[in-house]
Amino acid sequence: MPALAVPFPIVNGHAYSYASVEIFWGPMPIAQKAFKSINYGAKLDPGEIRGTDPHVIGYTRGTHSSDGDAEAYLAQWELLKQTLGFAGVGYGEVLFTIIVQFYEAPQPGSPPSPVIRHVLENIRITEGRYSNQQGNEGSTVKLTMKMMDLDENGGFIAVPLVP
Repeated sequence: MPALAVPFPIVNGHAYSYASVEIFWGPMPIAQKAFKSINYGAKLDPGEIRGTDPHVIGYTRGTHSSDGDAEAYLAQWELLKQTLGFAGVGYGEVLFTIIVQFYEAPQPGSPPSPVIRHVLENIRITEGRYSNQQGNEGSTVKLTMKMMDLDENGGFIAVPLVP
């Protein structure tokens, strides 16, 4: 018997894309529009228990790690550096949070769209690389980040943050 097809989620005629992404950071989350990209993920590395058997007989809980990278336009990076680095502390030593949410604005007469929200918790920037090239693109900074946790929130929520 053939499997039933699951409909692809379309919101107001659109699939979620980078144009649906809203990025917030700071003590009072402020929408940031000048990120060219943001990528992140989590990994759980369980230990293997073998005993005298050559086969795995069990797993430990393991260790969790989360990391990511982003590319910000130069002016956005300067604002982030000034926000994080204060009182003689460098920006790479400060923990902060980024909220990434996927949201499609409703069309007139349509119900609000569901929101997917990811919270990148306790981030530290570990590397910043400036990128400049000939052409019509703005100058960017490629950031490498470590984070203590990635809260994927388990799915859809109803209320977006207000940009």
